[in-house]
Amino acid sequence: MKSLFFSMMMVTLLVTSGCHNNTPSEAPEQETRSLQERLKYAPVKSASEKELVTLPAWLTTNVQFQLELSPPAQGKVVALLVTEGSWVDADTPLARLHVPALAGVTHLEAAAKKRLEAANARLKMEEERLAMGMGTRVDLQNASSARAEANMALEQIQARRNASEFSGLSNEGGEGLTRLWRAPRAGVITAVHIHEGQGVSPNDVAFSLVDSKMMEVAARVPERLIANLNSEARLVWRPNGHASEKEGFTLSFSRHDAVVDIVSRTVTCYFKGLPQEGGDVLPGRSGRGTILLPARSGIWQVPRQAVCRLLDKDGVFVAGSDLGKPEFLAVEVLGRIQDDLLIRSSEIQTETQVVVSGTFLLKSIKLLSEES
Repeated sequence: MKSLFFSMMMVTLLVTSGCHNNTPSEAPEQETRSLQERLKYAPVKSASEKELVTLPAWLTTNVQFQLELSPPAQGKVVALLVTEGSWVDADTPLARLHVPALAGVTHLEAAAKKRLEAANARLKMEEERLAMGMGTRVDLQNASSARAEANMALEQIQARRNASEFSGLSNEGGEGLTRLWRAPRAGVITAVHIHEGQGVSPNDVAFSLVDSKMMEVAARVPERLIANLNSEARLVWRPNGHASEKEGFTLSFSRHDAVVDIVSRTVTCYFKGLPQEGGDVLPGRSGRGTILLPARSGIWQVPRQAVCRLLDKDGVFVAGSDLGKPEFLAVEVLGRIQDDLLIRSSEIQTETQVVVSGTFLLKSIKLLSEES
């Protein structure tokens, strides 16, 4: 019997010292207070979408989605229209180039337009002569053929102007040799390798662009949370230096690595859904990410001091039929929300009460003595 009494004392001592509770020992005069007065209970809360843990998180992209953009034609940089960190859409102007090679095409196009005008004038004249009985159908047919040939020649020259060697260039109007060089797709300019006044050729790398749709935020997530991550999981990411009045970027869970870091016991997880418009975010930008999980059955929020460590198990003391004899219930701790903890347990219900402060060591010893 003494052995049983000693065991009970050890268990209750472990419970009292293992809880996240710094309640000082009660004075002798307080020991006469009822257990209900010395113990405080609080109901558990059903966990809706709550933060589990805040982690370092950084912006990343696969190398295959980073493009090196070269000028579509040889020329000179008249003006740069983007800078490092600029977000661009497809067809956004990147630079203004002076392209001497366009001079030949421009002159040919001007000559072809004049020939077409002359062919149109001749066709009109032959139509009028035929109507007055002065011309022949053969002359009209020859004029029509000449007009068709002139029109085809002009179209071929214009096609040459828009050929692959000048792809990405567009005319701003007029007959000058300056053209706008436009982005081939949406993304973020991560580097600018040219400057105004520089001569460039199709062999030069002028800009580095990352496809914005392929950028992800990576975070090293504790291994114990991996099983809970699915398509409904979210990450709220705030880049370092992000204005405090601005909301973080809310991203969706994408995938995770298969390898677990043996030292930190974490797994690299990736989240996608970064907005496609502006922002000073570049691959490698670091920040903090908060993981959010949606409401699920069996997940509860309790005060931090309610969770105890007993015999290498996390748990809470819940109210039984006798409030003076709370029962220990093992739970899984998932994360923290300010001063509360998120726990998982299928045995806890909405109306369950947990001990949040107080001590029941003396009462437990007394009950054991009476039972002996």
